[in-house]
Amino acid sequence: MVQLAAPHTPADVDKARAAIKDAKELIVDARLDDGVATFNEASGQLSDLLSGLITRDLLTPPFRWVAHEGYTPQNGDSSSPYQSMFEEQATTSLSPKPDAIHRPLALVLNAATSIPDAVMALQAIGDAAIIMHGTTLDDLITVAGPIPLDANRVVRMRWLEVVPVGVPLHADAELPAEADDATVVATALAKLRALRTSRVRPAAESLPPLVWRAEKVYANEKAPSADMRLLALFRLWTVIDRFYPYKALLDERWNDVLTSFIPRFEAAEGRNAYEEAVADLMTHIPDSHVYIKGTVDPQVNPPAWPRIRARMIEGKPVIVVVGGDEETKRAGLRVGDFVVSADGEPIAARMERFRRFVAASNDAFRDYFSLLNALAGADGSTLVMAVRGADGSTRTVRLVRHTPRFKEITWRSGDVVRILDGNVGYVDLDRLRPAEVDAMFEQLQRTRAIIFDMRGYPNATMFAIASRINVRGARVGALMEFCVVRGNATDEPIRQKILQPIRENTGGKPLYRGKTFMLVDERTNSQSEHTGIFFEAAAGTKFVGSQTAGADGDVTVTTLPGGLSIYFTGLDVRHADGRQLQRVGLPIDYLVKPTLRGVQAGRDEVLDRALQLAR
Repeated sequence: MVQLAAPHTPADVDKARAAIKDAKELIVDARLDDGVATFNEASGQLSDLLSGLITRDLLTPPFRWVAHEGYTPQNGDSSSPYQSMFEEQATTSLSPKPDAIHRPLALVLNAATSIPDAVMALQAIGDAAIIMHGTTLDDLITVAGPIPLDANRVVRMRWLEVVPVGVPLHADAELPAEADDATVVATALAKLRALRTSRVRPAAESLPPLVWRAEKVYANEKAPSADMRLLALFRLWTVIDRFYPYKALLDERWNDVLTSFIPRFEAAEGRNAYEEAVADLMTHIPDSHVYIKGTVDPQVNPPAWPRIRARMIEGKPVIVVVGGDEETKRAGLRVGDFVVSADGEPIAARMERFRRFVAASNDAFRDYFSLLNALAGADGSTLVMAVRGADGSTRTVRLVRHTPRFKEITWRSGDVVRILDGNVGYVDLDRLRPAEVDAMFEQLQRTRAIIFDMRGYPNATMFAIASRINVRGARVGALMEFCVVRGNATDEPIRQKILQPIRENTGGKPLYRGKTFMLVDERTNSQSEHTGIFFEAAAGTKFVGSQTAGADGDVTVTTLPGGLSIYFTGLDVRHADGRQLQRVGLPIDYLVKPTLRGVQAGRDEVLDRALQLAR
């Protein structure tokens, strides 16, 4: 029997080796006391001894653990390949020394030691037994923690497992801490006898695959209990804490947000109060991608809108698009009318009421979306709106709200692709389809410049266009990062970097070599901004307009009790040179904002300025 806890000189180690040669079996007592021997010293001694017991090539059983590359959407609704997977160590091959001898081994461990790779490999072929004293195998190798909850309670959790290469790793015996040394030695001897008599060498067991399961949504809990509400808070807070890639851009410490909202969620009885608590929490994430589905509270997520479009012009809510359907035309609304009130409430007060539930990367988008929601309501309801026209008179119009279809109302009319005065091309990216890209370039190939109108949302034309304007020969269009949570989830997430390439211009299609400009404003969000940074990298495109939404990076979604779905940005996206985009938006090279007089006169002042620059 060899005890590692006592200090050993080189002579002691040589004496132990000689004793092992004379013995038929070996007990190694590797229980450590920090006051007697350090872990590193004992580990070195143990490894030196064990290396002499390996008489043939062995494989050490590797560990595996779960890794999450970004947050996998709970309802499958995302355009990015966020995924969860097993990661597995490579196994290590142990080769015998020339003077190695075969001796059955019993290793005694306590909480201060760890299991050497050689012992795991020897146990896998039936030549070693492991005896735990005052601890368990799980506590020694596979459990994270303890994570303190308070003065009396801690949490421990399994975060990895051992992949068998023969007999699965196990404790042959687990003895309580009060077991005396005589009991420990007797147990070790009994396990050595079992090794001698056993002739069975089980094959390695296969471990089950990783089965991904979405979080329970508790959809029937429409007015969740206090316990369910706290579950919602803790789940949402944890998902953002682990997976939100822009946590460094928050305006406050995320830990402080949690503590401040615990009493709010405890008090949020009833469905509307609960949904408003969730919405209020999400406004602490300044992200124009944040969106909540599944609510019934009319202030949180009103489902239907009138068939008009409005924007903030010179600080006033102004109608900029009127739907072409007969129902909307009969209301007598005109472009340039600005809104005085909605459903009898002054529009400024109404917008402020809705504003408190709007998450946004910046004020420009928050104002835009607050106005959108202030005019919205229940499907089929009638919006009674007081408006003031260019002549200064106020009148009341009535518009029916409808659950919208995507792009039911376009921001602009006229030809999607056209040539403006001065031989300048114009492309409305809000309406251009991927199949139309080649024809667009054929039509505009000989123009002196192209103005891309990105005041809206594109139709996945970014890659095709960028490859045709890449006069800089750029290889990278954007830098992206996502959070990777692996193994012990108490560790900080790491950042996985991705270089998103600009596609090659295949098929011998000619490059467009004229100047390029892009029209932008608060409607330029997400894929719109991504299109901008690709064009910037490829051709040095200049941006004309005003503050964009400042939210880029494919969204992902988590679910909460009550059937709520919470969407947020899943990727950190930056310019190709590493500059920040989130919250900042695209860099405005030429600041131009529409005026009320210009809108009422039917002029597009942003386009006019870009056309002047292009000429």
